[in-house]
Amino acid sequence: PITYLNENQAIELEAKAQLGTGKEHTKWSPGRATHAFAANITINPKSVTKDSKKVADASKDALVFSAGKLSVNKTVILSYDELDAALDSVNQGEVTLEPDRNAIILSFENWGQLSHKQAFETA
Repeated sequence: PITYLNENQAIELEAKAQLGTGKEHTKWSPGRATHAFAANITINPKSVTKDSKKVADASKDALVFSAGKLSVNKTVILSYDELDAALDSVNQGEVTLEPDRNAIILSFENWGQLSHKQAFETA
């Protein structure tokens, strides 16, 4: 049940814990792995104006605005969701985004218990 506490009220909890090695459940893990579709970027040259620099600036380096043209920076790979959120307020039709179902970005965040190499080798 949900209990609402009023001001100056508290809950006292007494519990026992058992030390384990984490082999029987997944609570112990050295990090987190996630995946997302990469963004497939299409530029509409007819919609590019001098204001398109705002789109490039918001794109987290995925787009470059130079000499009045907008182009894709092939060295930066962002997920569709991340790039869509970044461009949401500035994109005025210069760029069309779609998730690329053939390109998946795998990310691993290490929490420090093991080195990156150890975490991948023992996974």
